[in-house]
Amino acid sequence: MAYKALSFILFTLAIWRITHMLQTENGPFAIFGLLQSKVGKLKSRNGGIKEMFFCFSCLSIWISIPFAIVMSGSMIEVVIYTLALSSSAILFEHVIE
Repeated sequence: MAYKALSFILFTLAIWRITHMLQTENGPFAIFGLLQSKVGKLKSRNGGIKEMFFCFSCLSIWISIPFAIVMSGSMIEVVIYTLALSSSAILFEHVIE
């Protein structure tokens, strides 16, 4: 149980970091800035990749899926951990703003 709790905390921090880095930072050699400008130029409709990429809450859900798969043993746990990890990263983002 302590392993799962520690994993949850570390995964939350990793999800926050990856999401924040992809969405707001330029990164080394401006690689994330280039990605942001490429995604920003996409034509999109409601619910498109462009909206998902520039919405912290939306992007954190997608980023949390692989972490949830690692933590879980069943499909229902993947869904629960995805939502919980994403929510924790969103909460962390609001706390540090």
